[in-house]
Amino acid sequence: MGGYLRILYPAPPCCLDLPAWQEFYGFDKEGQEGIFQIDMDTEQYTLQFHSADKYPWDTMKGRGRHQYVMKIEDIKTVRSAGFQ
Repeated sequence: MGGYLRILYPAPPCCLDLPAWQEFYGFDKEGQEGIFQIDMDTEQYTLQFHSADKYPWDTMKGRGRHQYVMKIEDIKTVRSAGFQ
């Protein structure tokens, strides 16, 4: 199954979801997938995230490998990688 994370080189390209990205390449080990209600005010240039009440699409419900964060308070703090 293809995903939204892509490795283009070396060939062949791979399209992976977050769990595969973490498992097979060791990338973003502390990464999280989230579902939130997002409000954007284009006049005031503000963006607000709110906890989601439900999945936006029924197809997201049965994806056992994915552990979607749906509440703001459930977002895990991650350590800095030391990049500057």
